Amino acid sequence: MEYSPDETLDETPDETPHINTTNAAPCKTCWLCQYQGNRSANEVIRLIMDGVSHMSMDSLVLHCKYLIDNVQTDSIVGKKEIRRHITEHMLHPRVKLAVQLHDLTAMQKEVAKCCVVQDAESGERCVNPHAMRAYLSLCSQVSGVYKMGEDRLLFTHSTQTGNA
Repeated sequence: MEYSPDETLDETPDETPHINTTNAAPCKTCWLCQYQGNRSANEVIRLIMDGVSHMSMDSLVLHCKYLIDNVQTDSIVGKKEIRRHITEHMLHPRVKLAVQLHDLTAMQKEVAKCCVVQDAESGERCVNPHAMRAYLSLCSQVSGVYKMGEDRLLFTHSTQTGNA
């Protein structure tokens, strides 16, 4: 089974690639990139920064969509665009690490299902060594991200100074 972070979203896919680096002009098709510095966009960025480590990605996207719809009533920003902005456009370490943790834990759940298998002939349950190695590797990666601690990350206090 292939994991898709967009599987719970109900919008049609946008085929336009969205790549934005710190030296490039804002992405012309992303509302949050296009209106960076705008009061409404800054409120959404602040919500992302404050909520990314406390919410599931789906919940965060829904909260952002609600906020955008209420502060920018003429906006047509969709959930996929918000998710894309969070996962692809935002370069803040807190956001990148939270996205990485979401992805790693989703993979960890899928791999865990393959760690114990039942022998077809004997019916005995046994450990799948390849899946177990992959699972333990994912556990190690997740632990490594948590051990970093937020206080060691760059820009951790940026939301307090208003520099999201």
